[in-house]
Amino acid sequence: MAGILDLESHILLMLNYAFELGKALCTSIVARQADGKIIHGRNMDFGFPDAMRNASYIGQFYQNGVYLFEAVMFGGYVGVASGYQPNQYSLTLNARGVEKGVDEYFTIMGKIYAGLPEIGIATRDAMTGCKDFACVQAAMSAVKTVVPMYIIMAGVEENQGIVISKGENGIENLA
Repeated sequence: MAGILDLESHILLMLNYAFELGKALCTSIVARQADGKIIHGRNMDFGFPDAMRNASYIGQFYQNGVYLFEAVMFGGYVGVASGYQPNQYSLTLNARGVEKGVDEYFTIMGKIYAGLPEIGIATRDAMTGCKDFACVQAAMSAVKTVVPMYIIMAGVEENQGIVISKGENGIENLA
């Protein structure tokens, strides 16, 4: 995969920790059109946009032959940063990026090695197990994150949406 994307293999491996390492500075927006249709958009501010653009695709997730959800995927990234279950919910992950020093990187890697989940994998797991907005909201609220994050979610019901602000010690704010 690294050769196809014209990236060195260690860069591709570390892409799976882009949120934790503070290299995924993103923005999401959610809007409801007059007809009720939800628009949930986002950008991905990685440092190699051409490679990311050429490696993006819509992944469909199935379990035992049953359709579960879809996600915007990037070749080599095994987690979910942007996903939706049609007629139920959508969600995006957004880093609360701050520049990190060497000591902070060691702390982050220690948390990962101690078993805290990579956020994209935790999102994929939540979307695999949840069929509705309430379930995925509860699952994403409960997941411990390695670094501060925003989890933006939209549902199909009137005014059904939330921004979950996560800090190192759990939820800091729900809006």
